[in-house]
Amino acid sequence: KVDTNGFITTVAGNGTAADSGDGGAVTNASLNFPNDVAWDAAGNMYIGDFQHVRKVNTNGVIATVTSAVWNASGLSMDGSGRLYIAQYQNAVVSRLDPGGALTTVAGPGSPAFLKNPSDVCLDATGNLYITDSGSHRVRKVDTHGIFTTVAGNGQPGYSGDGSPATNASLYFPQALTMDAQGNLFIADSYNHRVREV
Repeated sequence: KVDTNGFITTVAGNGTAADSGDGGAVTNASLNFPNDVAWDAAGNMYIGDFQHVRKVNTNGVIATVTSAVWNASGLSMDGSGRLYIAQYQNAVVSRLDPGGALTTVAGPGSPAFLKNPSDVCLDATGNLYITDSGSHRVRKVDTHGIFTTVAGNGQPGYSGDGSPATNASLYFPQALTMDAQGNLFIADSYNHRVREV
């Protein structure tokens, strides 16, 4: 964590790569290749910890909330407390409900549908956006479950600025976020650029 004065502190993990420490202080726990973090409305922090998702409550105690993931590379929390998880190597995006149920919301596990999904974000109306990194696209799953492409033509490269996003070439997009106006920002990693839709 970097505070508003610019000072850095460790808020999770003891520096040892392992999966341990549940039930204790998060700074004493071992994490294993943490990839992303998200927060719920109550201030609890969730960590995509490779093969697990860990939760840190507001008292600083860590617990594993699911182990049924493989490379939890991207996390996003909706307003109902449901956590969306991009599983990079399983080629799926899952949703973890507050009660602990884990369901697949995109990709049946086949790279033909999603290939290396690395991040997720939600817009104000609950549409889900996914960086389909291996397919060089950004996908959208709307609130009715309809799956579409919103950026990228599937050909790795750099082109398309100033034209429709679905005609543009991206090259292994890895992260994304959305601003309050609904503009989508994409970390177009192999192009060494950030793109905006």
